[in-house]
Order: sequence, then structure tokens, then C-alpha cells
Amino acid sequence: MVLKIRLSLKTYNLKLKTQGGSLSRLDLVKFIMRLGYCLAVFLGAFMVAEACGGTSGAAFLKIAPGARPVGMGGAYTAVKGDVNALYYNPAGLGSIEKPQVGAMHTEWIDDIKYNFAAGAFSLKRGVLGVSATLLTMGELEGRGADREPSGEFRAYDFAMQMSYAAEISDRSLLGSTLKYVRQQIDDETANGVAVDLGLQRELGSGLSLGVAVRNLGPGMKFISETYSLPLTFSFGTGLVIGGIRLGADTSWEAADGNVKLAFGTEYLPVQFLSLRGGYFLNALRSAVEPDKEKLFSRKNGLGGGIGVKVLGYRLDYAVVPYAELGTTQRMSFLFQF
Repeated sequence: MVLKIRLSLKTYNLKLKTQGGSLSRLDLVKFIMRLGYCLAVFLGAFMVAEACGGTSGAAFLKIAPGARPVGMGGAYTAVKGDVNALYYNPAGLGSIEKPQVGAMHTEWIDDIKYNFAAGAFSLKRGVLGVSATLLTMGELEGRGADREPSGEFRAYDFAMQMSYAAEISDRSLLGSTLKYVRQQIDDETANGVAVDLGLQRELGSGLSLGVAVRNLGPGMKFISETYSLPLTFSFGTGLVIGGIRLGADTSWEAADGNVKLAFGTEYLPVQFLSLRGGYFLNALRSAVEPDKEKLFSRKNGLGGGIGVKVLGYRLDYAVVPYAELGTTQRMSFLFQF
């Protein structure tokens, strides 16, 4: 049986394998996932035309969690096997065999706090992941129309994600994430939904590829202003040689027109110890300033980190310099049951 889908004047044939004339359940699942992936990528390409018209909001969705991937410069699109994949590429969850939980806390400047927690649980077919992100700011001074102080207020950003990933072949993983996004400043709120999609492929000899689309969804409206989510397309490669992992990522932030490059490495001198280094170009812009003034340096940056794993627990630490703003430090942990 052949299903033809016409996209942008090109025809793609998706063939269903049959066994003895009847469609197997496994083949049906693979077909549906591949079909959904093709349609979603097409939808993403269609929405880019609207997203590129201005700048994005909900910039906290750009802040990468996990001290391990941060220590590798964020080159994580092709990496699989832990809950950090919930952010970078949901397909990476598909290889998790035992339940995992992880969390990270980061202290930024001006009393800004960033928290991330995630869990992944293997099912009979595939892996289910859940995560939550919370960015809070200290008390801010409000001013009225006459510029006189009007009291203090608070603001926060929140996202809740649910992911699913599974093998679609011996060497391929496919994953997706549905997320709910909320931003609040004093009594005003904005709500939105988005989808992440990811694909990973093992090519053999330790080489892997990863592709991800993050924050695909309609714009959010805050009071009378509508803004796009930070739609991002990422492509990554990974190579494992003995105890050394190498990674390289290219990311395009469609609405903002930014292209980011990341290079990272992880070395295991002994089984329980990991040493990491990363180099990234075009670091994060402001996560809180609506006019996109530079809170973080956009200069090239060299960071690194270390990880210790004992009895199913992994503690990771990363340090990332931001030029004139000093050095930020991140610590996260992961536990596998």
C-alpha cells in the first residue's frame, strides 16, 4: 500500500510494509510517526514566514538547562540517553531504559533565578518524559504614567512540557514535546502552547546526527501586544571515540535571525569522572528585557565543566563566562533508578 502526499509541488511516497498481506502493528506505528513528522516539518516551514517578521518573546525558553550539556557548549542535539534531551532534542529520550530524574538551579544577576526539573520513564513502547521550567525575578519597582513610584511587583516565566520518544528503526529515534507556556508580570499574564520535534540517527562507527525544531506554535499575546515564540531549528553531529565524545551544533533562531554555533567535548579519564569543554558563538541575549538589550555578552565564549557519577547519581557542574558580566555557574544532578 502506498500513500502519496503532495507538499510544495513535490510528491513524497511513504510505503507501508505488509506481512502476509496484513499490516503489522509495529509497521503501523512507524508509518504514523513518519507521516506525522513529515507533516510537522512542513507546518514548521510554513510558519517560519510569519515568525521571521519580527522579534520573539518568551526568551526564557532559550536558556539551556543541564550542567552537562552547558559544559559542552550546548552541542547536544545529537546526544541521547538522559533527561536533558527534553530541552535539546526530545528524540534523545528514546534510548532511556531505566527511570531518570534530574534538576538544575541557576542564580543569574539581579536576583534572577532559573530552575529546571525533569523525569523520564520507559513504557512498553517508547519513553515518556515530563519537565518544568521556572524563571523568577526579584521585586521590581513599578512606576505610574507620571514616573512616580507605584509600588513593587514580581514577574515570572513558566513552562510545562510532556514528551514522548521511541525507536522507529534499529538506528533511528523520533520524539516530540507538547509544552504549555505562561508569563506573568504583576497581574498581567500571557499563555501559549508549542511543540518540539526531534530526530536522531546512528550512522555507525560512533557517529550520530540529530535534527530538532523547538518552540513551534502560535504567538502569545500580552495585554495588546502579540509576539512570536523563539522558534529554533537545530542540526547537530556527534562522534564517540573510546572515552571521548565530540559534538557540534548549528542553531537558527528564525524570528530573531540569529545563528548560533556550538562545539563541545566530553572526556572520561575514569568511569565515574567526566571532564568537559565547550565553545559557543553568539551567546544568549536578554531573557527578561522586552527591547532585547544585551544582558549577556554576544561575544564568543569558552566554558567547561565536570561530572561525577556514583551509584546511579550524577552531579554536574559547569562554568560559563559572560565577559564584562562575569562568570555564571550551574549545578545539576541526575539520578537513575
